[in-house]
Amino acid sequence: MKYFSEIDEILLKYAVFGKKELADGTLLIAPAKFVAPEAWVHQIYPPLNEDEIKILEEQIAGLIPNSYVIFLKEYSNGINIFNDVLALFGYRKRRGRGIDDVWQPYSMIIPNTIERIKNATDEMIFIGSYSWDGSKIYINRNTEKVYRCLRGDITPLNEWDCFEQMIVTEIKRLSKLHTNEGKRLDRSIPTIPS
Repeated sequence: MKYFSEIDEILLKYAVFGKKELADGTLLIAPAKFVAPEAWVHQIYPPLNEDEIKILEEQIAGLIPNSYVIFLKEYSNGINIFNDVLALFGYRKRRGRGIDDVWQPYSMIIPNTIERIKNATDEMIFIGSYSWDGSKIYINRNTEKVYRCLRGDITPLNEWDCFEQMIVTEIKRLSKLHTNEGKRLDRSIPTIPS
């Protein structure tokens, strides 16, 4: 998909500062020692297979919108961008306590089940969040439109026509708020979309 190469073009430029590929295929890009000794600016997780998608759908009791299935299967099982400023959820495969077990996406199951926003409807699938304010990102299963909402209310704060538009425009926007090394330019400027 064309937008995968747009994502790579932005995120992989930070690999000049270093990258590490784990045994499971997780790609850690640009050490972020300014955050913590073992932190990385970006984390891209290996894609899911069809069986893992089915398990995920069973656990959230609903079909994942096609645009997000394509992302999970063909690009990444979730992603963490700019030290978790934006996180897209995925399927946590391991429950171990080893050092590499930490490098997994945030669970898509929890925000769609246990911590589901009370006024969310069945067609809303939560796929991500922003660390600035804890706001959530969801896709409408019927229209494939993407929305950002507060942690406790599904009223849209931002809207995108599709997942591809959201992820590309957000990565481009966030890259302008960070240095070439991935450090925030100004910590007082909100990292959420306006």
